[in-house]
Amino acid sequence: MARANVLLMVSGGIAAYKSCYLARLLVQAGFSVRAAMTDSAQRFVGPVTFRALTGHGVATDLWGEGDTDPLDHVDLARWADLTVVAPATATCWARRPAASPTTSCPPCCWPSRSAAAWPRP
Repeated sequence: MARANVLLMVSGGIAAYKSCYLARLLVQAGFSVRAAMTDSAQRFVGPVTFRALTGHGVATDLWGEGDTDPLDHVDLARWADLTVVAPATATCWARRPAASPTTSCPPCCWPSRSAAAWPRP
């Protein structure tokens, strides 16, 4: 059986450190994991951490100035069987309806809000 490819998209929020644990669990479970990080996420966790956990370069920009080549974001979208957004900050949730998916890859989001904050807009 082929290993499923998981694209872990890490957004900026204090819960970003939990994405490291998620990456480790996914790799231990046999998934092939690659990470992409926003600038804000890099203020909480460094790309080196995800490179060590996944064994792959980390996409940190669109222009290939980090661990990946220019336009790798297109290749990553094609490569992924599942896209995980963790943590899914309020900013990510707000931008989500405006996003147009480029693949049929199903997204999976883990909100970073506490249960007490859900009733509040």
